[in-house]
Amino acid sequence: MVRLILSNELKGSLRDRRVQLLAGFTALLLLLSAWSGQGTYTHLADAREQAAAKAEAEWDSLGAYNPHSAAHFGTYAYRPLGLLRMLDAGVQPFTGDVLKVEGHVANEALYAEASRSSSLMRFSAFQPALVLQAIVPLLLIFLAFGSIARERETGTLKMLVLQGASFRQLMAGKALAYWIISLGLLLVTVLIMAMLYGGQMAWDTFALFMLAYALYYLLAALLSVYVSARARRSSGALAVLLGGWLLWVFILPKLAAQLGQSLYPLPSRIVFEEQMREDRKKGLDGHNPSDERRKALEEKVLAEYEVDSIEQLPINFDGIVMQADEEYGNQVWDKHFGDYYQTVQQQNKVIQWVSALAPFLAVRNLSMALAGTSLYDHLHFQQSVEDYRRGWVKALNDEHAYGGSKTGEWGWKAEAAFFQSMEDYTYERPGLSWSLANRWPEIVVLLAWLLVAVGLVAFSRNLSVLDQN
Repeated sequence: MVRLILSNELKGSLRDRRVQLLAGFTALLLLLSAWSGQGTYTHLADAREQAAAKAEAEWDSLGAYNPHSAAHFGTYAYRPLGLLRMLDAGVQPFTGDVLKVEGHVANEALYAEASRSSSLMRFSAFQPALVLQAIVPLLLIFLAFGSIARERETGTLKMLVLQGASFRQLMAGKALAYWIISLGLLLVTVLIMAMLYGGQMAWDTFALFMLAYALYYLLAALLSVYVSARARRSSGALAVLLGGWLLWVFILPKLAAQLGQSLYPLPSRIVFEEQMREDRKKGLDGHNPSDERRKALEEKVLAEYEVDSIEQLPINFDGIVMQADEEYGNQVWDKHFGDYYQTVQQQNKVIQWVSALAPFLAVRNLSMALAGTSLYDHLHFQQSVEDYRRGWVKALNDEHAYGGSKTGEWGWKAEAAFFQSMEDYTYERPGLSWSLANRWPEIVVLLAWLLVAVGLVAFSRNLSVLDQN
């Protein structure tokens, strides 16, 4: 019976002029957003490739150069663009994905596509993710709001039930019909990606990406049909569903972001940098000034080489001092960015708790995680570059200290071959298991909501239909 109801509802919906217009308009939005996303992706990928090649060429062409000057000259680390970024750019338009690598400084990402926002949890530019997360569920609402309520208004619902179709079968068949229509829009997305990047896709990740949206649409279809069944009139069902959509898509995400920021505020950039400068100057505990650290280091090195002054050292003490200062600065970075990361995690937990009330938040976070464009991915990239920067700076300082110069010889230059031998930065994105491990609460929320929706339909009784006239 469910199959028969599904077939009849699907055929009727596909013949309905209004459904054709709504579905066609949504498909057009999806195509336009995909075209826009593909253009942005191609432009960024080409610009990134050219900039990376230029930075590498500039570094390799340094020639004979002073290592300390080279540390200030610096280079750049570029985060490669994942293909799913075309569908969901996540927070990357606001965070950027290029980092300057230089001595003494752990830089933030550069060249963001959009100006910084007070919240990294807002919508970005027009992109397929916006259509998939917000517009397709809206389409399902307009398809399903009258599915049961209108049958009741016209008097056909009681007739269908009395002829042997159970209420739950009617609801299930209609919900599955609307779900299949939404899956057609997902199929459009699959075809677009297959035609553009079929041979380059990580299909396991893409399959999970599509699965998350498929489950999300099944939830939306089931709830829409259930609300239609409980409402006395189709107009009332539409009002409730539109109110729920606004609550899920706009109100709760905004409240969640504001609540997270108010409970766990992040320091301003000016305050953050000032705190780091103070800690680097005075010491982590405020009782270890830099001049005392230098004096202790000098005494240690002189004792190791059994000489009386740094001028008698067979090495360049300046390089040793710079590396010691760098390592101390690393401790400062670990402390402050560790606090920052912990605060971001606390904010994210607030978002995750609120997502229990709004599955839209759950699927949005899952989408960004699978696309590799979440805030966690950005922080992982930032930490990866910092790890590289530390090894890169140490190699330069060691060359300055032990490469053949003496203390005070700031004009000494290392051979060009040394700089050319330094390893370039390459970023390896964490695996799929890492992405999902950070988003298990969202997975639980989405599945729990789906289980509730299935339960609401499965345990609906015919009596509730016959009583509501």
